[in-house]
Amino acid sequence: MLGVGANTVAPLAPAGRYLATFPQIGIKETHAQVVAQGAGSNYCHLTQPWTYTTNADVDVICFDNAGVVTPHRFLATFTSRL
Repeated sequence: MLGVGANTVAPLAPAGRYLATFPQIGIKETHAQVVAQGAGSNYCHLTQPWTYTTNADVDVICFDNAGVVTPHRFLATFTSRL
């Protein structure tokens, strides 16, 4: 299933936390994944289970190798069964 419109990423506090929104894709039997991108040993994960009504909101947070929250590039994906 394809979402409608553009996916968005909004920074949240603290720096290194983001809200990725996938518009009009949250229907049922959903799945989200996130991974850090780029060089280094930074990592990212979901802060909590994602929420969805029509849009799917995925809350992401990234850390450096010492476990300190840090801004970093990431790749988030979301799927939903039609």
